[in-house]
Amino acid sequence: MIKRGLALFACLALLAPPAWANRLQAEEIGQLVAAALAAAGHGGHALISTNRSYPPCQHAPRVAPVGGSWHAVRLTCEAPQRWARVLRIADGPAPKAHRGAAGPRRPKGQPTVVVAENLARGTVLQAAHLRLLEQASTPAAGGYPALEPLLGRVLQANLAQGTVLQARHLQPNWQVRRGQPVLLETRAGGILIQTAAMALADAQLGAQVLVANPSSGVQMRAVVTGPNKVAVRPNISARVDVSNPE
Repeated sequence: MIKRGLALFACLALLAPPAWANRLQAEEIGQLVAAALAAAGHGGHALISTNRSYPPCQHAPRVAPVGGSWHAVRLTCEAPQRWARVLRIADGPAPKAHRGAAGPRRPKGQPTVVVAENLARGTVLQAAHLRLLEQASTPAAGGYPALEPLLGRVLQANLAQGTVLQARHLQPNWQVRRGQPVLLETRAGGILIQTAAMALADAQLGAQVLVANPSSGVQMRAVVTGPNKVAVRPNISARVDVSNPE
């Protein structure tokens, strides 16, 4: 009787789906990544939100280093649907590349933000969409050295995983919008004067914009210093002839 019970239990165990056949939880993902790191001879653990789950997979999701380095791993599944996720690794820095005695010394890289996964136009950028990559040379023109200024920005192009994020990939970050009120600051004899004005064009941080006094109609050029905030600087010819604003 006992033997029959054990045989039945073994059959049920064989028929039971693997843990990853259902939506994967953070703990299961962490165990898969830890096993892959150990097999490669590295320590560390994946940075995973405990509240996040992953799609099901009919096989054990594959874990591979990103760019040949274990500072981040790519988790991939082929069925029932193809998906991939990139996870950062903590407490397990990438091993230094072997350099022969006669090999040239590579210059220290500068950090550059790249896209961590394929992203569609219109995506509002979050930390999970991006990663910081150490470059061996100066980043491409328009590249960004940190993630924080990019959070909340909106893509205006489809981007493939690994693309260096540049200014041309992002929708303009308007700090001042045409027809909206702004706070105009000027300095006279060391005194800061703040008045209300109206923006006559869209403008980003640091750009010059034409504004108008809503009561007098006088137009002037000012520099955008923050959201709905502009300032007249001494080196700007502020007042503009209304008949020829340009």
